[in-house]
Amino acid sequence: MTGRTSRLRAALIGIGHDHAWGKVQALRRSEDMDLVGAFEPDASEWSRQQARGFFTDVPSMSEVDVLNDETIQVVFVETLPRDNLRWARRVLEHGKHIHLDKAPSPSLHSLRDVLRLAGERNLHVQLGYQFRYNPGVELALRAMREGWLGNVTRINVDIPTDIGGYSTVRLKDGAHAGAMFYLLGCHVLDATVLFLGEPSSVWASHRRDARGQGDPFEDNCTAVLQYPGAIAVLQTWITGNDPIGHRRFQVIGERGSVLIEPIEPPGLRLYFDEAHQEFPSGWSEPEIPMRPRYDGDIADLATWIRGEHAPAYTADHDLTVHQTLLQICGALD
Repeated sequence: MTGRTSRLRAALIGIGHDHAWGKVQALRRSEDMDLVGAFEPDASEWSRQQARGFFTDVPSMSEVDVLNDETIQVVFVETLPRDNLRWARRVLEHGKHIHLDKAPSPSLHSLRDVLRLAGERNLHVQLGYQFRYNPGVELALRAMREGWLGNVTRINVDIPTDIGGYSTVRLKDGAHAGAMFYLLGCHVLDATVLFLGEPSSVWASHRRDARGQGDPFEDNCTAVLQYPGAIAVLQTWITGNDPIGHRRFQVIGERGSVLIEPIEPPGLRLYFDEAHQEFPSGWSEPEIPMRPRYDGDIADLATWIRGEHAPAYTADHDLTVHQTLLQICGALD
């Protein structure tokens, strides 16, 4: 087991994913990992990103550089979702831990095989769902686990994105069944499964409503997840009016509620029948600091690798999330 103070060496495979640049910035802030460089399989993607002013000071590496360097312990797989698992398998075969960005693959079978391989080799795979370490979501989980909410009866979620990026999203993700839900709904579905587990049934609607944007894809999506005693309604859509400000995650129980509006930075409204520790009874609006996105992922992954605690998210959880995502998108293999 590596000592607590030792820093891990990390590299990227792929820079085409929407979160790749954010991961680079988070790695540079990290007290746990050092970024060595990145390998991009598509030379034209590297040139395109450089022209946009991104990754200009990130060392370019070859596939051999990343996979065969035994001092690199962690690889962030940031290719497009259709390619993620192919590269994830290669990384695991070379004995390295993985941060695997969302959504992991259009195939549940392929994800199951990759997670099985990781288990056989005692390697960690962390999925890159972006609200796992959000302070608002963490508080809602605390409230549920400590019984402040009573039985959770409902979760309401909206997660829109900007119509200005419609053409880019269409090119990268529009071919996936349930395109907008596949792209964005996976994040909030991950959190919903953390609260309520595997749903007993799933209903979904996928509309094509963004007019005047060329060939529209499935851009206005609603999923309804049924549970014994609870329901979750998750919506992804397009807006030209401050999409980040429209995002919300509501957890409603019989004795309390946590309303996170917006999700980032978290705006909180709490209701509790009784006071709990620092939170009064009735309505309150506490302020909590926003941890920079991805910082929590990197810090937690480092503790898994060092053996300081078990992974907070299990392979079973990741498979349940992905199975439900593919069910919602009508693409379960």
